[in-house]
Amino acid sequence: MANMRLVLLLGYILVLFAPGRARVGIDLSRSISTSTAWAAYFDAADLDESFGIIQAVFYNGTLNPSLVQTIRSAWRAGTKDISLYVYPCVDSSPYAINNDLSCGTPEYQLDTLVEYLRRYNITFRPHSLSESDSTSSNSTDYFALDYTPFYDTTIPNYNTSNIQNITLQSLFVNVEDTMPNYYFSYLHYANVEFLWRYNRYAQEVYGIEVGFYTNYYTWLDIMTDFRQGQRVYYHSANETQYATKNPFAQQKLWVPRFDADNSMSFFRPFADWQAVYMKQTSGGSTEARRLGSTRVCTNYIVSAANATTVSAT
Repeated sequence: MANMRLVLLLGYILVLFAPGRARVGIDLSRSISTSTAWAAYFDAADLDESFGIIQAVFYNGTLNPSLVQTIRSAWRAGTKDISLYVYPCVDSSPYAINNDLSCGTPEYQLDTLVEYLRRYNITFRPHSLSESDSTSSNSTDYFALDYTPFYDTTIPNYNTSNIQNITLQSLFVNVEDTMPNYYFSYLHYANVEFLWRYNRYAQEVYGIEVGFYTNYYTWLDIMTDFRQGQRVYYHSANETQYATKNPFAQQKLWVPRFDADNSMSFFRPFADWQAVYMKQTSGGSTEARRLGSTRVCTNYIVSAANATTVSAT
């Protein structure tokens, strides 16, 4: 396995425009060991409504070793809207093959994360699937995928009586890559199936709300192929099984833009997404995000139409 720098030093300030006022947040993968250090990213007036998105998993499938400590620091500082983001480990990707990685199935990767968090009394807010969700059984123009849990999802009852309960909000999957694909498979149907299974499992087994960090070019390059002049999503190597609609288009879309402009006017619908949930207005290179960097970047905004209020319970 190639050496990877697993302790990243990388943070982003985010701004969320909820109705009536802005909310400030941070997206990071570095370790923050105290509530005081977390609070230093915010003005005191913003802290009660702040939010954070913390990296949980690296591309080699390992957990961020500072994850729990950073979550606790945020919670104790007063940030109650905390989400996670992950880089999926895809067995058929050149990265996994070249580094002799055995990533495990999407279900296994989620089980590993959820069980680890539960040891420390950290769980996700329950999110109910609705008929509008892209992975609902009522979805049209999408391939049928047999779905059964692949693993025993019974989590041991850890003794957490003396540990503060922390509730997370959402889980974002980073869908970004080099060209040609390296961290995802060059067989795009494998990427579609991985994310489909990951998303279905997260929502149906654990009730986790899933969103995606991506943009127009990387999404199309990773997820789609051309068939008779149109973009399609293949189910498998059998090219007669495909969809013409994005099966994830009803979920939150987080887009990097790097234009230092607190406006959503840049957005043009793509891949059946009609609105952007969150925009990153500055940031580092994708390689820095994956493998480790000392860069600290700022400024996000979230669409007011999609903003939610989180109670500090």
